[in-house]
Amino acid sequence: MMAPTLLRGSRRAGSPERLCKMAVDLADYLKIKFDPYDFTQEWILERWNEEYPEFAVDPERYKPPQEAEAAEQFERWVTDKIVPEILRGDPRDLPAYMHFTDVSVMPKGSWLVHFSKSAYFARFDRGVTLEDLAYSTWRREKDMAPCDVNRYPHAGLGDLVWGFAFSANDRSVGSYGARKYGRHVVLFQTDCAVSAWHHGDHEQQMIFPICSEYNRHSGSYDGDFNFTDRLGESVVSFSDIDDAIDAAERGELERE
Repeated sequence: MMAPTLLRGSRRAGSPERLCKMAVDLADYLKIKFDPYDFTQEWILERWNEEYPEFAVDPERYKPPQEAEAAEQFERWVTDKIVPEILRGDPRDLPAYMHFTDVSVMPKGSWLVHFSKSAYFARFDRGVTLEDLAYSTWRREKDMAPCDVNRYPHAGLGDLVWGFAFSANDRSVGSYGARKYGRHVVLFQTDCAVSAWHHGDHEQQMIFPICSEYNRHSGSYDGDFNFTDRLGESVVSFSDIDDAIDAAERGELERE
């Protein structure tokens, strides 16, 4: 067995309530099917006027058609023509909710697992804001997320920095996650996770606000999940992530 690189863990008494409220807001946002105001760029409205002169609008007012029949036609037209065109160009120009389906809020205390190529990864201190939520892996430079900022009481949904992980209930998460994202793992809990199917990655992903994580344990995956015991003296290995969670809940894994 490959010797794992192991890092220290930490524990807090749970996730800040405000961050969990923001997670609910994120889930509500990702459940949006279509918002016409996300497609009021001048070039789109000019194209609309060309194809539907009977429902023409003023492109410089950046407002979609308001009359019911025109609004319904606008939604069909954008969905059938404009969205595929944007996807062929730069899909990051689409609102984030168009990249996610099957959205739900996870139960409090959910166990998640994050994979990384970095042997030194142990703390979530950066991620992406809503603007780049659907394309976090495209971002070479992530947004920093100091907890005093992410917990700032007046930060809005678009200001928060989010991290990604997998549900530890997913039995295929070990081999798949390590192969795609790296063999170094962080097992942790959060009360604020949002589960969503990401069409770009073809994955059911867990999205959580940075600084909501607690009961964190870092280790590696090489076919088994490897951590250190609570005395920090020996490596303990688990072929099943459930066994690792049980050990963490019994306080047998190392944490700060």
